Amino acid sequence: MPGLHEPSHNQRATAKIMPFQVVNLAATKCIFGASPSTLSVTPANKVMCGNQPAANIMDFKPNVNIMPFGMCQTPTNPAVAAATAAAMGVLTPQPCVPVTTAPWIPGALTTLIANMPALTDNSVCICAYGGIISITSAGQKTVQVGAGAPDMAAVGAAAATAAQQQIDSMAAEADAAAAEAAEAAAKYGPNSPQAQAAAAKADEAAATAEAAQG
Repeated sequence: MPGLHEPSHNQRATAKIMPFQVVNLAATKCIFGASPSTLSVTPANKVMCGNQPAANIMDFKPNVNIMPFGMCQTPTNPAVAAATAAAMGVLTPQPCVPVTTAPWIPGALTTLIANMPALTDNSVCICAYGGIISITSAGQKTVQVGAGAPDMAAVGAAAATAAQQQIDSMAAEADAAAAEAAEAAAKYGPNSPQAQAAAAKADEAAATAEAAQG
């Protein structure tokens, strides 16, 4: 397999400090997902490992590479926030729909697959809702590649930033809905169907934004 190696007998003593190359059907988890999932890697990278297509850091596309993790349990997910608001503040998980927008980090910078760093089992990927996705099993236990460990402080900060962006977005939507409700009341009268519909929408948006705050 180009760019990858199997550890020799002498190397196996230190093998535990080297991450494994990730392949198709590797086991994954998200800190906010209720269920584990698997990574899907197509043969597009043209490198096989353990009889499976080998992954690189660009295999992060939602619902193509990264599959759902059962039910999502974070209120920074707008669907969870809305359901939680409707349930009077009781956390109400909703089906996971991964929103991964950036590559896995860190990958194996010195081992390239399809001209991109190979994906290792100590890499992580961040969902836009603040979830940290990790690899619990590489899908094979033969080939290892050199790679550094991710900076988990930086990963945590990035996840927190992503979550805050969702909270801010929902707050902005609530403000916009409130402005529309006020405009409808001024234009049609507070008891008009238009104003009442806009007010209901504003109330729902405000409750959703509040639920997102946790």
